Amino acid sequence: MMIHKAAFVYIFVYIYAKAATATSTMTSAQRTTTSTVTVTMQTQPQYQPIATTTTLVPCTLPTDANGRYIVSDGAFYFRVWQLQCNTGFMAQKTAGSLAICDGAGSLVAPIPQPCVTATNCSMEQITAVIDELPKTLPNNCLAEGMPDGDICGWRCPSSHDNVGGWRCQYGEIVGKPACLPRDGDVQATAVTVVAMEMEATITTISARGSVTGQGNWASVTSDALSQVLGTQIAFVTVTDAGGTMISNSSGRRLSMIEDDLHAGRMLQTEYWTDAARRFCNRIFFEAVILSTITIRADTVVQKGNLLTQAGSAEQTSYLMQMGNSGITVGNIVLLMAPRTFQIKVPVNSLGVVTSIWDLPVPDPDPVVVGGGITAESTADLGPIIGIVFGGIVGMGCCASLCYCCWLFRKRFRES
Repeated sequence: MMIHKAAFVYIFVYIYAKAATATSTMTSAQRTTTSTVTVTMQTQPQYQPIATTTTLVPCTLPTDANGRYIVSDGAFYFRVWQLQCNTGFMAQKTAGSLAICDGAGSLVAPIPQPCVTATNCSMEQITAVIDELPKTLPNNCLAEGMPDGDICGWRCPSSHDNVGGWRCQYGEIVGKPACLPRDGDVQATAVTVVAMEMEATITTISARGSVTGQGNWASVTSDALSQVLGTQIAFVTVTDAGGTMISNSSGRRLSMIEDDLHAGRMLQTEYWTDAARRFCNRIFFEAVILSTITIRADTVVQKGNLLTQAGSAEQTSYLMQMGNSGITVGNIVLLMAPRTFQIKVPVNSLGVVTSIWDLPVPDPDPVVVGGGITAESTADLGPIIGIVFGGIVGMGCCASLCYCCWLFRKRFRES
C-alpha cells in the first residue's frame, strides 16, 4: 500500500509540473506577440494613410522650378512639405500647396502642381467691398494693391486689436476684418487657419413666402464641418452662383432674396407652393487650429480634401449631419484646395473662437492737430475763429477812431 501511495504522489507531481511549464510557455509567447504589435502600431502618425506594406518608404523631396518645398510637419516616413512659390508666383488653386507623404513612398492626392504666375488683387477690388459696408474705418491696404496671399484690414483705434482681415486669394478678396476691444473677456489670439472653398447643390423646402432654412445654411454647415474636421470653424459664407451672399455663420441673411420676399416679388407670385428648390452655391469656410489642441494643420488639410471625394468617410459624415438638419447637399466640387496661413481671431477665456461678423465697427481715434485740438472739434472752429477775428478787427477800429478823435482835439486846441 505504501508503494502504491508513493507512485500516485509521484505521478501527480509530474503532471502538475508539465502543466505549469506549458502555461509559462504560452504566456511568454503571448507577451512576445503583443509587444511586437505595439511597436508596429507606434509607427503610425496622427492622421496619415496607413501603408499597405510592412516596409515604410520615405518620399523624395518635391521640387519646383518657381518655388521650394519646406518641411512643415510629420515624421520621417510621413513628412509634410509646404510649397512656397517665388515672388510673382502662386500655387495652383485646386491642387493646394501641401505635399504629404503616405509612408509608402508616394504623395497623398491632391499633389501640388507647379507654381504659376500670381494673380494679384487691386485696390479697386477692396474699394468695391468697402463701398458696400454701412460703416468703415481707415484701412492699411496698399494703394498699389495686394500680392497673392497678403492680408490687410482696418486701422483699429488704440483701444482695439485687429482680428481677421481681407486676404488676396487667387485674385479674389476673401475674409473680413474687424476690431476687437481689449478690455473684454475675448482676446485677439494668433492661430493657424485652413481656408477652403467648394461648390455644391443645396436642396431645401420652400413654402408660402419663405425659403425654409436658407438663412441658417452657413451656421448648420459650420457645425457639420467642425465635427468632420475635428476643429473649430471661424466662419462660413454661402453665396449663390452670381457671388451674392446668402448666409454667413452669424445667422444674418444678406441676400436680396429676403427683400424680394418682403416685397412679394419672388417669382412674381405671392407665395411658393410646397416643393424642393435646388440652388448651386459656393461654400467658403475657415477652420481654426489653436496652439492648445493636438490636431495639426496638415490633418485638417487632408480631411478637407477628402470632404470633396465621393464615398469618403469625411463626405459621408458631412452629408449625414447636414441631412439631420433638413438640408440636402450634393454634387460637391472642390473650387479652392485647403490653404493655410497665420492670423489673429477672437477667442474667449474658454478657448472658443467667437464670430467676427458680430463685432461692430468702432469709432476711430481722435486725430490730434496743432494746438492739441482734435479733428472732431475742427468742425466748430469756423464760428470761433470768426468771432475772434471779428473782435480783433472791431477793437482795431475802435482804437483807430479814438486815436483820430484825440488827434482832432489836439489840433483844435492848438489852433
